[in-house]
Amino acid sequence: MVYNKSASTVIILDNRITAMTGRQENPTSGYMLNDQETYRVDMEQLVRSVGVQHVKVIDPYDIKLTRKTIREEMARPETSVIITTRPCMLVPRDNMDKRMPLYVDHDKCTGCKACLRLGCPAISWDEENKKSNVDKIICVGCKVCQQTCGFDAFTEYGE
Repeated sequence: MVYNKSASTVIILDNRITAMTGRQENPTSGYMLNDQETYRVDMEQLVRSVGVQHVKVIDPYDIKLTRKTIREEMARPETSVIITTRPCMLVPRDNMDKRMPLYVDHDKCTGCKACLRLGCPAISWDEENKKSNVDKIICVGCKVCQQTCGFDAFTEYGE
């Protein structure tokens, strides 16, 4: 794309793990398969080394920034790369700052179902009450649902 001066945007989803085959380490994790620390490939440096001039590294949990960055880079008339970096929440080593699970305040939930469009396995629909629910066992506390809900219905336990 750089060589051919293509107006395209590549989005690299770097969660520091190879998820499709059972969460094995990969060169961006900084760990070998035997869990020993090793050199971590810097994805941004790698992308720049092949000539990409426009590289943005963002946190995909920041929904507004992610949408803004995608819009801007897709409008760019040359090659660009967006790298989203957030360690997989299922890997305990990368989840040192363990977040609190969230719950739905049913007094604030309007039943709009915007949160269900996230595809989060922790969020379910209660047909009887016409409200969303969060399974606190599955919830990793990423707070993406909080950003999506226009009614402040998602709250951390203990808040």
